[in-house]
Parts: sequence; C-alpha cells; structure tokens
Amino acid sequence: MPDVVCSLTVRDRDGLLLLYQSRLEKRYGTDAPRETVITPLVTGMSFDYYEDDFKRWQTETTLRKIMMETTRYPNGSG
Repeated sequence: MPDVVCSLTVRDRDGLLLLYQSRLEKRYGTDAPRETVITPLVTGMSFDYYEDDFKRWQTETTLRKIMMETTRYPNGSG
C-alpha cells in the first residue's frame, strides 16, 4: 500500500505492536493508526548507536531523533 506510515511500539501486557496508517486516508492524522500485535512476548526495546567520536557502540532505551539533513537514503536523495 503506498504512502503508509508505520512504527513499532511496546506496550505493557500487549507486547510488540505495529502501528500503521496510509497518508491517502481521508482522516489521516485525525484518526488513530491501526494496530497489529506482532508478539505478546516482547517486554521492551533498546537501540544500538555507533559513537564515531569514541569508536564504540552504545545501547539506549530511547530512540534518538535524527535531523533530516543528515539522513541518507539508499537512492541518494535526502
């Protein structure tokens, strides 16, 4: 489906969920996204980041926001 915005979340007692909504929907941004349980066995998420200044990996429990100007896309745009 084109123009679908997806994200993952972990919710207590529900596990890992996929949230999704098409930008083509008439009420996009107004209605809540749809939810699908991927697995009820997940209890948390962590994110690994490479610290180039220190030449090491770091694990964090919160997702870092990345500036769009620095994001690189496979097709060279962005």
